[in-house]
Amino acid sequence: PEWLVWMPELLDATVAYTEFGRRVCCDVEPRLGDKMTVIPHGTNPELFFRVPAEQRAEFRRRVFGLPDSAPLVVNVNRNQPRKDPVRTLQVFRRVLDKRPDALLYLHMNVRDSAGVDLQRMAHNLRIPQGRVAFPVNFSEGVGVPNEQLNLIYNAADVLLTTARGEGWGLSVSEAMTAGALVVAPDHTSFHELLADGRGLLVPPEPERQALVLDNDQLRPVADVSATADAVVWALEHPVEARGIAERGM
Repeated sequence: PEWLVWMPELLDATVAYTEFGRRVCCDVEPRLGDKMTVIPHGTNPELFFRVPAEQRAEFRRRVFGLPDSAPLVVNVNRNQPRKDPVRTLQVFRRVLDKRPDALLYLHMNVRDSAGVDLQRMAHNLRIPQGRVAFPVNFSEGVGVPNEQLNLIYNAADVLLTTARGEGWGLSVSEAMTAGALVVAPDHTSFHELLADGRGLLVPPEPERQALVLDNDQLRPVADVSATADAVVWALEHPVEARGIAERGM
């Protein structure tokens, strides 16, 4: 709240990325209502776009060692509690029951000052070795060139996020612009970005949870079982999944 209460007297106009963002700001400080408009953040289609099928297949084979028939699930986020990559690992553990040839690529640090040791967590979940991949020599402060990130989005059969809240969610709109199918929990900004069949929205668990050092917020939590079902459906229905991805683009 302290970020907002001074705004009505000092600012002539304020902008939120989404209607969700506008609503929660105005819930805290109703006087912003007449001064706050929405301008979507957006994604640059000159940086993120669909590449030819041959280039996609070559990248999948060279970087991930995947044949064309093996599915790739990708999560591009920071390894931190609000992004909740542990839930992604839990979802993937269930996906493997139906698609044991699938690979999960987590584009984030294996270990991060803000998160957990994801390799150890994968081991604790009994995910077979070699079914989860990470970037090599990666730093979240540097990342990878946009050209490489665009190829990662293109390589994905599913772009999965299990974050507990997003003001926008750059990796979601970037992946959509690159033609990937997005599976996300149905809350916060995801509800707008993926509305009208632009992605697969999965209702979160009915009870929200609080995280330590998270501004004392109750946040929605992805439903592991339902999300895994959505991912498996997308992998087993490629024609329908492609139609959803086209609407996302």
